[in-house]
This record gives sequence, structure tokens and C-alpha cells, in this order.
Amino acid sequence: MSSIPPPSTPQPTTPRPKGELNLRRLGRQMLVGLLVLMVALGATGWLLREPLLRLSRSFVDTFGPLGVGLGFFIPDAFAVPVPQDAFMAFGLLGGLGFWQIALWATCGSLLGGSLGYVVGQRLSHLGPVARLLERHGRESRALLERYGAAGVAAGAVTPLPYSFVCWTAGALGMDFRTFLLVSLLRGPRVLFYLWLIEVGVLTIVH
Repeated sequence: MSSIPPPSTPQPTTPRPKGELNLRRLGRQMLVGLLVLMVALGATGWLLREPLLRLSRSFVDTFGPLGVGLGFFIPDAFAVPVPQDAFMAFGLLGGLGFWQIALWATCGSLLGGSLGYVVGQRLSHLGPVARLLERHGRESRALLERYGAAGVAAGAVTPLPYSFVCWTAGALGMDFRTFLLVSLLRGPRVLFYLWLIEVGVLTIVH
């Protein structure tokens, strides 16, 4: 007569430490964010066609392509929570060319990210910067501590706030040339989102 083994005791799951990197969640956030972006752009273009066109033309008349660059530079350098992609939409609807927008947005992001690196490198010991990194940069720190330069690459294209990825890279002492080289991936990210904006808005507005 064979003995029946006792039921296995379920092993307790270890809770994920606060701030630990969760790549699956980042992937889900990216997919959801893309869907929300497309729906929001399409709905805005359909419901607010004339006001959106007026606002976009005013934006381009006032700031030109520099406004698109600043729309990426300031958030990536100083962690200002503004919707960067909206500036690309304004540029498109205001009459700027696709590649002109892509160039200014990419350069703005690279320059802003480089300044963000310097902020993290030189100022991360100061109270306000340290508190911001502790509060909002935990996932960025987990990303860079685990993957190094590859973490910057992931941060350049995922929904993580890129400014805190840059601040963290500077605070951790990553080689600036490596950081800058990997940051070039912001270019493909800009191109992809700009294409989505073009598909989501221009096909409805025009």
C-alpha cells in the first residue's frame, strides 16, 4: 500500500521591495500609454478641431521649432511634469515639418538629459534633489544599478520619467560619454511617437 505524500505547504511570496524595478509593469504601462495617446489624440482632433488648430498655429507663430525643443529640454533637465508629446502635436498641426520636429525634439531631449545628468552628478547631495530622487527616482535607480548603461537605454524608451534616469546616472557616477551615447535612443523614441501623433491627429483633423 503506497503512502500518499502530504500536501506541499505553499511557500509565502516575498513582497517586492518598494522601488524595486518591475520591467513587466513598465511594459504594460508603455502599451497602455500608447493606446491612451492614440485615443486622446484622435478624440481631441475630432472634438476640438478648430480650437486645436488655432492653438497650434499660435504656438508655432510664437515659438517656432524652438518651442518643440524647449518642450523636451525643460522636462528632461528639471523633472517638470509636462506632456512632451503635446509639443510635437502642436508643431505638426501648426505647420512644422515632420523631420524638423523630430530634430528639435531629439536635440532638446539630449541637451536636457545631459543637463539632468549634471544635476544628478553635482547636486544629488542637496536636500531638495535628494528628496526628489528618493521619492520619484527609485525605479530609475533600480534600473541603473541592475543594468548599467542598458538601464539608461531602457529608460530612454519606457514610461519612466527620463529626467530621473538622467539624474540617477549622474548621481551614480556613470561615465558621461557612455550615458550620452546610449541616450541617442531618445531619437527613435521621438520618431515613433511623432509618427503615432501624425497618424492619430492629422488623419482626423485634415
